[in-house]
Amino acid sequence: MRVAFISYEFPPDTAFGGIATYVIQMARCLTGWGVDVEVFCGSETRSGSFIDDGVHVHRVKSDRVGFPTAILPFFRQQHLACPFDVIEGPDYFAEANAVSSSTPDVPYVVKLHTPYYFVKILNRFPLTPAKIHAQLRLIWYVIKTGDFRALIASDRDLFRRERKNLREADEVVAPSQAIASAVNRIWNIKRSRISLVPLAFDPSPELLDIPIETDTRRVTYVGRLELRKGVQDLAAAIPLVLRQQPDVRFRFVGAIGESGEPEVDMKTHILQQVPKEFHSYVEFTGGVTPDAIPRYLADTDICVFPSRWESFGFVVLEAMAAGRGIVCTGNSGMAELINHGEYGLQVPPRNPRAIAKSIIRLIENPALRFCLGRKARFEGLQRYTMSAIAPLQLRSYERAIARKNDK
Repeated sequence: MRVAFISYEFPPDTAFGGIATYVIQMARCLTGWGVDVEVFCGSETRSGSFIDDGVHVHRVKSDRVGFPTAILPFFRQQHLACPFDVIEGPDYFAEANAVSSSTPDVPYVVKLHTPYYFVKILNRFPLTPAKIHAQLRLIWYVIKTGDFRALIASDRDLFRRERKNLREADEVVAPSQAIASAVNRIWNIKRSRISLVPLAFDPSPELLDIPIETDTRRVTYVGRLELRKGVQDLAAAIPLVLRQQPDVRFRFVGAIGESGEPEVDMKTHILQQVPKEFHSYVEFTGGVTPDAIPRYLADTDICVFPSRWESFGFVVLEAMAAGRGIVCTGNSGMAELINHGEYGLQVPPRNPRAIAKSIIRLIENPALRFCLGRKARFEGLQRYTMSAIAPLQLRSYERAIARKNDK
C-alpha cells in the first residue's frame, strides 16, 4: 500500500504541535510495517526531497495559507511516477483538500485533530472595554457606509472549506470520542461516518528512564500559553496552592500566546492573576524543542493540563511515560487518556479551586502520585503503542478504499 500524508506540519522545520508529532510517528510506524509512505509538508526556509528515518519527505517553501496549492506539483510528480492508494490529511485548514480534489479517484482520509474553526471558538477572547469600543466603531462604520460585508468574519470561507472537507472524505478518523462527538454536534457529520483510531505514541527512552519517585515540589504545565489551554485557570490556582504549600514551584513550558487584552501577552496575563509576593515562584521557559521536554519533566512532580477543551493531548501521554502525577480536565480527549481518573486526577474545566485541591492532594500524598505514575507508564500507555494502533490505521485505509470503490 502507498500512502501520502499531506500536512504543513512535520519536524523539524514545522514542528508546531500535535499534528507534526502524529505525522512523523505514524509515518515511521507504517514504514516499519512495510507500507510505502511519503510525506508532503511545508517549510519556512527550504524546498526539496529528503529521506527521514526511511520515510520519503517532500517539502515546499511556503506559509501555511499557501501550502495546499504550493505542494500540488510535488504530489503530482510522485503520483504520476507511482500512484498512491490513499491520501491522508488533517482537518486543520483542510490542508489536503486541494490535492484530493486534483486526484478524485484516490481514496481520501481526513484525520481529526482540532479544526481551525474550533480553535477560533475556543480561543475567543472575553469582552474588554477596548474590544467593545472596536465593535461599536465597526457598527458605526457599517451604518455610515452601508458596507455590510465588513460584518462578515474574514475566516468564514475557511470554516466552510473545513466542513466541506470532512463531508467529501471517504473516511473521517477521530483520535477520541470527544472530537468525534464535537464534529457530529457542531458540523452535523454523521457519527456513523467517523471511525475511532487513537493516535499512536512511541515514548522516548529519556521519558521512560525518569524515576517515578521524585520529590522536586514542582508543578509543570507543557503546551502553548493560550486561552483554550486554560492556563489562566492554573494561574488562578497558584496562590491557592502556595498559601497551603509555600515551597511548591510552578513552571510554564511553551510558547507564549495572546491574552486578548491589547499589548498584554499570556505571560503577563498570568502574572496579573498571581499576587506579586508569589511571582518568584513562577517560571516561564518560552517555546522549547521536543527533545527538551524529558529534561523538564524529570524536574517535575506534577503536570497540570487545564485545557478548556482538547481533542487528544500528546503532552498527557508524555507525562504518563515520565510517570508524573497528572491533573487534567475531564471534558475532552485528555480524560480518555487517563481513563477518566484511573491514571491521573480529573477536574472540571474552568475551575481553579478544583485544580488547586488536586495539586495539593498529590503534593501531600506522594504514595498516590507514585501509584498513578506507575499505572500510567506500565498500563495506560499500552493502549497507544504502535503495535496496537497500526492495525487500526490500516483497516481505516482499507475502509476508505472500499468506500471509494463503491461510489
